[in-house]
Amino acid sequence: MVDEKLSDGEIRELWAENFPKRHDDAKAKAICMLLCGIVERRAAHEAIDAENALVQVQRLRITIGIPREEFYQVERETHDE
Repeated sequence: MVDEKLSDGEIRELWAENFPKRHDDAKAKAICMLLCGIVERRAAHEAIDAENALVQVQRLRITIGIPREEFYQVERETHDE
C-alpha cells in the first residue's frame, strides 16, 4: 500500500510542499486529499474503536506535523466537492 511506504517525514514534506498550492494546482489538491486519507487509515488501523480513531487521527497529525486547521481545511474542501 502507498501509505505503508511513506514515512512521517515524507508525509510532512509532501504536505508542506502541496498545501499552499492546492487551490491553483489540481495535483497538489489531490496529494493533500490523499495524505489526509493516509492519516485517517493509519489512525483507524491503530484505533480500538470509532471514538479512539478520532484521538488517533489527532495524535498522528501532531506526530507528522500537519497543522490542525490545515488538515481540517482540506477535509472540508474534500467534502464540499
